[in-house]
Amino acid sequence: MDTVVTFKDLLILVIGVGIIILLISLIKLTATLIKTLKKTNAVLDDTQVITGIAAERTKEIDVAVGDTVSVVAGVAKSFKGRQGVVGSVTTLAAAVGAFRELLVDLGILSPKAAATADSEEAAGTGDIHENDYTGE
Repeated sequence: MDTVVTFKDLLILVIGVGIIILLISLIKLTATLIKTLKKTNAVLDDTQVITGIAAERTKEIDVAVGDTVSVVAGVAKSFKGRQGVVGSVTTLAAAVGAFRELLVDLGILSPKAAATADSEEAAGTGDIHENDYTGE
């Protein structure tokens, strides 16, 4: 018994094998795509959280900047001579306090350090003397 393979039969066999390989590749590609989409969704969820935090901080900073602007405007008025000496000192002290509060709100200065600086300024012990350092 002789089996004859024609060119047409060989071509159909090659096309069939090619289709099977293509299907396997598409299945692998789909699996990779699903993993990528899951990771992308996780990143987008994190982005939403970070955006919410940024919006909240922006509102806080906006309030702090608004307060600082009003204090600076008061200082500018005082330097223009529209307020008395006592008003100028009060405005200047308020500006320093607002600036310190802004630094605390932004996290640059810790609340404990701000309280320590306030108490040192009030007590007048902010100066460093030679006998304060032991050298050890």
